[in-house]
Amino acid sequence: SRGDALDFTRDVHPQLAGRDRGLRLIHSDFDHIYEAYLPGWLVLVNREGRRFCNETAPYGIMDGLMKTQGDVAFAIFDHPTLEEATRLGTARYKQTIPGSSKKQSPHWNLDVIELMIKEGKVHRAHSVADLATLIAVPAEHLVATVERSNAGAEAGEDSDYLKDASFLERIDSAPFYAVEVRTATVAFTACGLRTDRQARVLGRDGRVIPGLFAAGEVAGGIVGPRYVGSGNSYGNCVTFGRIAGQEAAAHAR
Repeated sequence: SRGDALDFTRDVHPQLAGRDRGLRLIHSDFDHIYEAYLPGWLVLVNREGRRFCNETAPYGIMDGLMKTQGDVAFAIFDHPTLEEATRLGTARYKQTIPGSSKKQSPHWNLDVIELMIKEGKVHRAHSVADLATLIAVPAEHLVATVERSNAGAEAGEDSDYLKDASFLERIDSAPFYAVEVRTATVAFTACGLRTDRQARVLGRDGRVIPGLFAAGEVAGGIVGPRYVGSGNSYGNCVTFGRIAGQEAAAHAR
């Protein structure tokens, strides 16, 4: 995944596949601590102040959704929701990594938010319209977005993007917060050595390079334009690792 195989095989002139494919995760500019998902209670808006997605969508989908928005969005929430999330001590992700479901988010809690306000990485205002001014989005759009989100929370239904009702929270009590987020964490890269169905690496002339096999993230062209879901890269490793091992053993005989 770091590109070592590209350097290792340079002299035998392999084909490459899967350029510009991979998976990016949404992240704030707070630090470099890994967080695969956003808490479900956040509301994401684009530079027009409009909501554009179900914030709990799988990360393989969120990458593409963020790309349609120029890879920039703003997470909107209010103080009571932040307080409650901190008090509960759990991140409230829709999906959780085994063993982490009872852990607090490393970013979306009162202590971190207060620190990031001092560093200028969190915007805080006493009205939604003022918050819009701070993040340079149309105030009328953001106000309308928040009002519609609140109506959905009150009704217990997200009719726009079908987010689970358990994550719907009203944004109606000052202060209000906004955090710029971007697709800034590279979680998976899909560019690598082109292989055939037997995991044999192909040269630039289209022929098999004798004795050279590739599997997992070393092999390119396995993942398409979308990362299809949790475990996609593990599936590549297990499936083509087995094939490559069998083929390498047969070649050695």
